[in-house]
Amino acid sequence: MEKGKGIEKIISQLMLFFIDGSKFTMTRFDELAKDSGHCKTIETSKSDMCSSHVMKRFFSAVNIKMFQELQKLLLSLFLWRLRIEKPEVIILGLDTMVLDNDDAKKRAGVTYTYKKVNGYHPLHIYWNGYVINMAFHEGSETPNHNNDLFAMLKKTVKLIREKYNDEVPIIVVSDSGFFDQKYFRLMESMDGVYFICGGRILDSIKLDLMKRLPEEWKTFERNDYVIEYLDFRDRRDSWEKDYRTLYTKHACENGEFHLEFDKAETILYTNLENLNLLKEYGIEKYNEASEIINLYQLRARDELVNRSIKEFVDETLPFKSFVSNGVYYFLSLIACDLLEAFQTDVLNEIIPVESYPTTVRRLFIDIAGKIVRTGGKVILKFREEIIERLNLFELWEKCLQAEPI
Repeated sequence: MEKGKGIEKIISQLMLFFIDGSKFTMTRFDELAKDSGHCKTIETSKSDMCSSHVMKRFFSAVNIKMFQELQKLLLSLFLWRLRIEKPEVIILGLDTMVLDNDDAKKRAGVTYTYKKVNGYHPLHIYWNGYVINMAFHEGSETPNHNNDLFAMLKKTVKLIREKYNDEVPIIVVSDSGFFDQKYFRLMESMDGVYFICGGRILDSIKLDLMKRLPEEWKTFERNDYVIEYLDFRDRRDSWEKDYRTLYTKHACENGEFHLEFDKAETILYTNLENLNLLKEYGIEKYNEASEIINLYQLRARDELVNRSIKEFVDETLPFKSFVSNGVYYFLSLIACDLLEAFQTDVLNEIIPVESYPTTVRRLFIDIAGKIVRTGGKVILKFREEIIERLNLFELWEKCLQAEPI
């Protein structure tokens, strides 16, 4: 009976549904269940294939407590990757992303966002191309709604300290949406945790900058840019203490100098300033202003992850229930992380790791094959040119040698 489908079968077929990405509707499961070629490809009998009704019943039965369990699963995948890649410094990104549901039928939790569309507004923690933790929010909710931001950061740091390395330095990079002294205090309360956070360029700060002497300004080159910066300390009126502050502006781009009014400017706040302590952690280079600015600019990689997610799964979530859509989105992120890991471990010599999901789908998944039965065996056959182009025998060996989760 379909009502008796095991949770493992439901989740595994959901993962494959996301990775395939051909069509993001629940009726797609009915189509796949009738496709004998698909059933054999994923090594599942027709009787074990899940219909759209099974999936709808599954998502209608979920409750908000599953959010915490799925957070744990994301963190488990993060720990798996940490143990494989063994970073000496962990650079985490922090950002929110809007899921545009403006054209969808009424959905619980779909409210007006800062992007001027109705949708959801999940909070992400990123590491090395993966989303390692997430809180699912309504469109109008702030990143720290229900204390989610602080709780996520504490859980993530605790996992790193207890399961990976109790001394590895952690640097959290975020934009001005997280600019708040409570956030700074949280970062400072955790040993070996540092922050780089974008700030708001207020008129009072601009006035102070105008009083600075020319010799206080410094420059450094990065790729095709020449960046001017000022390293100073700033304290807002309501703050208990001052913080190291870096004001930057692009003086030159691709050999062309900007006029003063046309210079892109940024202000950063950080606790990367105690050189002796940074030396103890082996990250003294991050005391340099140029390194701090470079790390902040590398936040653009997190934007690429957001773009990859929006290509991986439809932004318009399928259910009316807020909790059902939250669980659906959590599972899509888990599938996205698994595909990213597969690209890194197996496909890296065939398809660039930074490729978007559609590229992987078109070059690796959407290939013609033939399923034949001979000698009591079911065999999947490919044309010789596909075997050579994708080096399928070597990819198969890599799959067999994959590090278990």
